Formats: sequence, structure tokens, C-alpha cells
Amino acid sequence: RKNDIPDVYCLVKFGSSPKVWRTATIKDSVKPVWDNESNTYTLSNMNQVITLDVYDANKHGKDDFIGSARTTVGKVLLHGGKMKLELQENGGGGIGMFIEIGCNKN
Repeated sequence: RKNDIPDVYCLVKFGSSPKVWRTATIKDSVKPVWDNESNTYTLSNMNQVITLDVYDANKHGKDDFIGSARTTVGKVLLHGGKMKLELQENGGGGIGMFIEIGCNKN
């Protein structure tokens, strides 16, 4: 049996919006990159939270939760519009995997 290389996608939630955005699935990658993939949200204040939940897609059965990251729009903008975040376990600490998020004001 070959090693299972993750097929990674993210669920992105912005502020209190009920809308959840699902990124494309990047197949067979331990370092997925989502180029030119974006979504537009209306910013009401800099304290709005961006939540990213990262999953490994499975053909059969439930997708595996890898980790999550949270930050505010203000923090990302203060870091020049891009910020690297460590993924966290459910209710636990960092797992040594990182995701980079970018924000800009139009």
C-alpha cells in the first residue's frame, strides 16, 4: 500500500458571516499552494476573525481534520497583508504545520 499523501483543502469563515468558502482541493501535496484563489468579504471592523479549517479529502469515508488557524484581519494587515499561522489541534496546541493567509483592502 502506498503512503497516503494528503489531498488538502480549506474551509474559510470570515467574521460572523454564515457563508463558508471551500478552497479547491490540492491533490497529493504536503505543501499545497492555492494560487489566484480568493474570495471577497465586506469588512466592518479590523477585529473580524478569519478562521481556516484544513482537511485531507478522502474518497471513501469522512475527510480527516488536519488543523485550524484563527486571526483577525487587522493582524494580517499589520503584517503587510500576509501572515503565516501555525495550525492548531482541536482545543490543543500547535502541530508544526503552517498556513499563510493574505488580505488586502480594495
